[in-house]
Amino acid sequence: MQADLKTIAAHNMVGLSCVSAITAQNNTELRALEATSVELLHSQLKVLFAAYPIGAVKCGLLPNRACIESLVSTLSACLATTTPLVVDPVLLASSGSKLTDEDVSSALIDTLVPLATLVTPNRHEAERLTRQELRSEEDVVKAGRALIEMGCGNVLIKGGHLDFARGVDFLIQASDLNNPTLIKGEFISGRQVRGTGCTYATAIACELTRTPDLEDAIRKARLYLSTTIRNAYEVTPGHWLPDHFAATA
Repeated sequence: MQADLKTIAAHNMVGLSCVSAITAQNNTELRALEATSVELLHSQLKVLFAAYPIGAVKCGLLPNRACIESLVSTLSACLATTTPLVVDPVLLASSGSKLTDEDVSSALIDTLVPLATLVTPNRHEAERLTRQELRSEEDVVKAGRALIEMGCGNVLIKGGHLDFARGVDFLIQASDLNNPTLIKGEFISGRQVRGTGCTYATAIACELTRTPDLEDAIRKARLYLSTTIRNAYEVTPGHWLPDHFAATA
């Protein structure tokens, strides 16, 4: 969430936050996680929708089915059909620890994915959602098509964890399944920068408030992400954080 709010501020927009879970973690360890109650999650969403115009919504960690169903119910009632919804299906912590219940993948597919303008899984998340291993570019496209068949409008499978396509993201759109778009960005090796997935998805949501052109929004967000990584700072040995305001300097 810290990465989300910094990204939104860097895009000269106002970020509104809704907390679905509180974690105790650092770059190597997830020590504890407590999900927000359904009642509190619903109240957070309702009070924001009642007071502010919402330009776009980005969803990250949703720890259990109850949270997802509460979110979907509120979005269905309050969110305009033309408002972009970017779903980043966060399933694992940077340390590799599980952040969600076992049935979260199915809950996402059953309820939230069909509402999404764009879903942005990395390799591991795409494999878990589709139950397919991604060993080639053909596998990536196949997984993207599988997610679209589950109801999602568009899928961006991020290339940061793809050994065969580092720095290349795959955009598969329901309107043109046979022609995936490759979003080629700078791949900066030698450092593990935490928070890039959240940053990327949020930057896309920000750009979608400015343009209806999904590919253009993604390309601009990818340039922003590359700048944050290129200017990342090492807070402790081996632990890097993106510089969300480097592009505004």
